[in-house]
Formats: sequence, structure tokens, C-alpha cells
Amino acid sequence: MPNWCSNQATIHGTKEQILELAGAYERGGVCEHFLPTPSVEDKANYRRKNWGMKWDFGKTLYSPDEECDWQVDETGFGLAHLRFETAWNPPIGLYERFNALDMTVEAYYYEPLMQYYGQWSNPVEGILDECFSFDTKKEIPYTIRMWFINDEEMLEEETT
Repeated sequence: MPNWCSNQATIHGTKEQILELAGAYERGGVCEHFLPTPSVEDKANYRRKNWGMKWDFGKTLYSPDEECDWQVDETGFGLAHLRFETAWNPPIGLYERFNALDMTVEAYYYEPLMQYYGQWSNPVEGILDECFSFDTKKEIPYTIRMWFINDEEMLEEETT
């Protein structure tokens, strides 16, 4: 059984790219769509190396809390906001693929059992790829806590 890494990402791109992303999410295979696994014997190792994780994500019967909200405008651009869980690690390889497709990504992640959190983004100034470990949840910046940690978890840690 894996540890689950919580992810939140906002992706900007052309209307076509956002519709493609939303479709891949609805089919339950975002990484497989943008970084398809070739016919190799050890698919898990390929995926860990190229996606950053072993299993894909997207809408499935087993992921009711995952979300994909998207919108496009009349100028031909749009954005998608994703909330999803991945096994052990965030999908850094996918974000790098989006960067190669000239899509803009702002992503945050949190893995409570391995005690790390981070951010991956590619603003105009360059790629930001930061990962931090923590000993207590109080060390986690407010923006990360706000998205991933509920008040009960914080209270529970304070009382133990």
C-alpha cells in the first residue's frame, strides 16, 4: 500500500491543451495521455523515472475527492485546476512535459507520512522546483497547510 501524496495544480494553456487535459482527466489517465508508457517489460520503473510516480491519476471510481475544474475563454486560452492524489510522489515529469508544451504550471504537494511538501512552477522567470522536509506540521508554510491540512490535524498534532 503506498503513501499518498496530495497535489494541487493550476495549468494554463491554449484552449485545445486545456480541453485535452480535461478529457484525459475524465478518462482517468492524465500521465498516460501526455507521457505514454511504451511497450516495455518494466512499466513501473519507466513511469517512476518519467512521471515521478508509479500510477496514473484522473477520474476513477476510487478517487471521489479528486477534482478537475477548467475553463476556456474566447481568446483561445484557458486553465485547469486539479486536486488529486498520487502514490508516494508528485508527478514532476508531467509538469516538465507541460513546460515543454509551453503550458504554465503552478503546483503544490504534500506527503504527510514521509513528511515533505513542495512546489513546482514554471513562471516566465524560470522553473521553481522546491521540496522541503518537516518534523512538525507547524513548520509547513500557511499556503500549503491551507490547501492540504485540516484544522483537526493541526489540533491533533498540538495535543500529542
